Amino acid sequence: MFDQNFFTASNAIEDSKKELIKSKGSIVCISAGAGNKFIKGAPITYSTAKAALSFYVKSLAFYLGSKGVNLNVIAPGNTMFKGSTWDKKLNTNKSKVKKLIKETVPLNRFGTTDDISYLVSYLISKKGDFINGSIFTVDGGQTI
Repeated sequence: MFDQNFFTASNAIEDSKKELIKSKGSIVCISAGAGNKFIKGAPITYSTAKAALSFYVKSLAFYLGSKGVNLNVIAPGNTMFKGSTWDKKLNTNKSKVKKLIKETVPLNRFGTTDDISYLVSYLISKKGDFINGSIFTVDGGQTI
């Protein structure tokens, strides 16, 4: 879980620090709502790796921010896309999944990749230039 959900991002950031500083770039890492708050049913190792990613980005944002680099985190909730875990679960037991979403997500729907990508676009744009070291939860209110 750590290889896939922490080290892929942290290694890429560590390897590109010099270029990020030179370009005054922005990085947005995708964590998970389960990395910010306990969610029953979420694998503990997955949640722990995502929590570590969020902490790493927030901490590194302090040091790289002074060099003009912005780092932020988006923590999505249940996101639907073709081939996702939720897509597979929906195909296996549609009524159970719909019941779970209705009971746990106030907006009563899955998130989409567009919900996440719109925020990424904002954060890496000039409009998001003063945002650094933040975690944005995009989960339809699940972790309120």
